[in-house]
Amino acid sequence: MERMKSNYEKSIVRGLSVLSYVAFWAYCGLMIVVMGAIVFMISNGDNSAHPTVARAFEVAGDHVAITSLMIVALYAVMALRSVILFAVYQMLREFYQDHIFTALNLCYIRRCTYAFAGLVIADGILAIIWHFSKYQIGLSHGQSIVTEILAWLVVYTIYVIFQRGVKLKQENEDFV
Repeated sequence: MERMKSNYEKSIVRGLSVLSYVAFWAYCGLMIVVMGAIVFMISNGDNSAHPTVARAFEVAGDHVAITSLMIVALYAVMALRSVILFAVYQMLREFYQDHIFTALNLCYIRRCTYAFAGLVIADGILAIIWHFSKYQIGLSHGQSIVTEILAWLVVYTIYVIFQRGVKLKQENEDFV
């Protein structure tokens, strides 16, 4: 069984686990705030008491299809980032308990791989809309797409390595 070499490594893993857990819940809170802002904008968009919202609603009203696609893609990006944060938290929690090459960790890494693939697609949609319409609602205007693709490839590579490690561990346990 794999063991972490020192208490220092365990404390780093524990700290990262707590950090990813807090980041997950903060991101969930951000998703709720964004949804509330969207509902507020839709319900008060034509109200002159909120001139900034009215202006944004007027611009969005001219492009209903683009606005709807942007909201769906924006929310997909946020949801997928939340999935990644939670999978990282779960995996780090397993690492802290000295469970490294397990089928459960392989499942968490697979979730990250799928979430990164969806993130690249959703953020790509946002980048395309930004490029062609200069419509300014979104978390990204395409600047992070290359970084996300590279992260996806790195996570996929880690997945392949873990898959091989789980297989070797299983063969080793079957041999003994």
